[in-house]
Amino acid sequence: MQFKHTKIHTIAVAATILSVGCATSVEEPAVVDTAPPSNRLEIPQLPATPPVPSQASTQTDSASDRLPLPPAPSADQANTNTTLANAPTQVPQTPEPPVVRKTGTPAAVVKPHHQTDDMGIVTWRAERGHIPSQLQLGQAYASGKGVPQDFAVARLWLELASIQGEQTAQYELGNMYYTGIGATQNYQSARQWWLDAAENGNAAAQQKLGYMYSEGIGVERDFDQAIDWYTKAANRGNAEAQTLLGSLYHEGNRIKTNYAEAVKWYTLAAEQGHPHAQYTLGILHHDGLGTEQDYVKCTAWVDVAMANGYPDDLDASTLCRSKLDEQAAAAANSLATLWKARYLPEDKPL
Repeated sequence: MQFKHTKIHTIAVAATILSVGCATSVEEPAVVDTAPPSNRLEIPQLPATPPVPSQASTQTDSASDRLPLPPAPSADQANTNTTLANAPTQVPQTPEPPVVRKTGTPAAVVKPHHQTDDMGIVTWRAERGHIPSQLQLGQAYASGKGVPQDFAVARLWLELASIQGEQTAQYELGNMYYTGIGATQNYQSARQWWLDAAENGNAAAQQKLGYMYSEGIGVERDFDQAIDWYTKAANRGNAEAQTLLGSLYHEGNRIKTNYAEAVKWYTLAAEQGHPHAQYTLGILHHDGLGTEQDYVKCTAWVDVAMANGYPDDLDASTLCRSKLDEQAAAAANSLATLWKARYLPEDKPL
């Protein structure tokens, strides 16, 4: 009832503002073999380069060699508004290949004609029903960038844009109600705003809905719904959804284990720079689950994840390197160097 009242009140305010001017818009693979539990590393717990041949990749390991799974991200981590988890909503259905780092001065960012950092102009436009300006103004008041931070005013402008179908505003309102920052915490309101955004194609909102259904937060736990929303977001290139989807298929304690599916989604996320996916791919290559057993790739992926800030709590790097001879170790180092250049975020040192 609280949610509906807020929305009705906002509609009334919006009607007053919009009467001033016209609103404008802006532009199943089969399940792979299951190695004996005693011979595999424990599953990490959550929130086109050809393989380098080596004799080490054909070795088998004993039960004592397998690593336990890394811990899953906490609820706070899984719902943190990160760059990877909340990629731009207008992304292709098939994720584009990662961009190789380039040196030199980056090209200047050209803003669309309607964008400006002058809050006076933004306010003038927002008051006359310009939806992108309403979104920008709401974000500015939420962050305190260019205006005094005021969550009540931020929520008002975000609601005005949201009821007119602005998916990013809908998503950010959902974040406010979910976290209780800027609004009274209310999972039902968060779910409703995220649902509006998700139905408008917002991949980040789709991922959040999948998480709510997977963990039973504000809704009854439903893994079919979780997989459905995760898959929608993953197909739009959302790395967090790809990782969480891979985790569901990897763990096998909520749905039927499917290592091939796990490897597929982890790989897509790893190539976008997701550290948990990178680390877990190393473990799957160590165990030969859903992919070939390859200690060179195991070592390379773990090295990339560690460079990306992921803790090697399982000492996977040492375990994988212990299986390599001198030639294979050199190949692993070369592969890790190549993948760091391709799959590390630009703010991470190589």
